[in-house]
Amino acid sequence: MALRNPSSSGRPGGRGPPLSGELRSEAQRLAAQVAPGLPPEVMAALVAAWARLFGLVSFEVFGRFNGVVEARDELFTHAARRLAHEAGPVDRRRTH
Repeated sequence: MALRNPSSSGRPGGRGPPLSGELRSEAQRLAAQVAPGLPPEVMAALVAAWARLFGLVSFEVFGRFNGVVEARDELFTHAARRLAHEAGPVDRRRTH
């Protein structure tokens, strides 16, 4: 898996409000620790996607979707793909 260059794809960071100075500094610090050279917009998008994925998993594990969503597998797959799309990872093995 690789990450899209946000300047070429327009994502992440291409939509939505710009990062505040404090958030930009935090994203730069995180990127320096885990992925040097990663743009702060991408780092912030990845952390946000990680938190959302954690929430999806928690809802499933603790039964919060019971009685609400019957097609839980389909919802999880759709939501995880959407998160990946929004955050910008690219699976180069896929052709579509």
